[in-house]
Amino acid sequence: NAVERALEQLKEPLPNIKEKLPEIPNSIVNILKKATAKNPKNRYEDARDMLADIKTAMDENRVDEPIIEYQYPEFDEIKEKNNIKKLEETKTDSKDKLVSSKEGVDSMKKENKLLVALGAIFTSIIVLVTAIFVIVPKIQNVKDVKVPNVAGLDELEAEKKLMDEGLKINTELKYTPSDTVEEGKVVKTDPASGRTVKEGTEVTIYISSGEKSFILENYVGKNYIEIKAKLETAYKVNVIIENKEVETPEDYTVSEIIGQSPEAGTSIPEGGTITLYIPDIIDLYPDFNKEGYTWEDVQEFAKKYNLNLLNPEYVTTTDYPEGTIIGQNREPKSKISVGGTLKVKIASAPATPEPIEEETEYED
Repeated sequence: NAVERALEQLKEPLPNIKEKLPEIPNSIVNILKKATAKNPKNRYEDARDMLADIKTAMDENRVDEPIIEYQYPEFDEIKEKNNIKKLEETKTDSKDKLVSSKEGVDSMKKENKLLVALGAIFTSIIVLVTAIFVIVPKIQNVKDVKVPNVAGLDELEAEKKLMDEGLKINTELKYTPSDTVEEGKVVKTDPASGRTVKEGTEVTIYISSGEKSFILENYVGKNYIEIKAKLETAYKVNVIIENKEVETPEDYTVSEIIGQSPEAGTSIPEGGTITLYIPDIIDLYPDFNKEGYTWEDVQEFAKKYNLNLLNPEYVTTTDYPEGTIIGQNREPKSKISVGGTLKVKIASAPATPEPIEEETEYED
């Protein structure tokens, strides 16, 4: 049942997919581990972060990447015990209540069996008589009418035409955007025009609120990927991305909006088109090792180019000073793809063995 399933989810770790599918790439295993982590701190920050990881999951340099270890503990032991205790108490209480309720119902059935049977018979007789003498004649006398077409009429004209056919009007008007019907005029009715209904049926009128549109904001300086997704999803707008030359490329990032058309403050209808301009620059990955990048520098680099930065891999070595960037999953001088995944290797010093204290001999 639901309680037992919840207990299992709290107590049991996620099964290892490698045991079922040994050939599955490590990158996919890592995506699944992050997506299903019990501790929210171990999951993706948002859907965009996960999407960026998925896009590069089948890259050759990722399929055999190390299986991630959670940075934060998956269970808060005290909190987990409390949750499990509450669920088990809920499970026990539910069973007790079910048994108690069943015993009570059985007892009532035995004591009132005759009374319930007589009441059911008496109620059935009343319903039958009412149906024969009251309801059936009324149904038979109600005429069928067709809902007239009132599209394009004013509200009052539409109401009069509907009432002339013997239909009732819903006092609550509804509004809907329309590209073909003038604002304030009737767009449609519910039930729709042409339908055959009984006289006295209530009809809802839909009034045009005009063409659906919104006012453009100033998107300059923002990330074009986020703005494009927002416009296309929320407003069904066709977004065109165009590159534009800039005099000082170092002042911009490859994903930064430097212009837009139409300008901010313009009203755009649903389905309209807006063009976003981004700088016409191509940035390449540096050699983090040769150029002396630190881990903090790499973090700033990933933030600048909107990259998905994975946790670093620490490699024990004596060939480099501790903290040196000694490897990267992106080739130096390769093109930076906004939203891509970046991972580096960092030198870690070998563990220093504890000194052994020598025993000192003392003369008597």
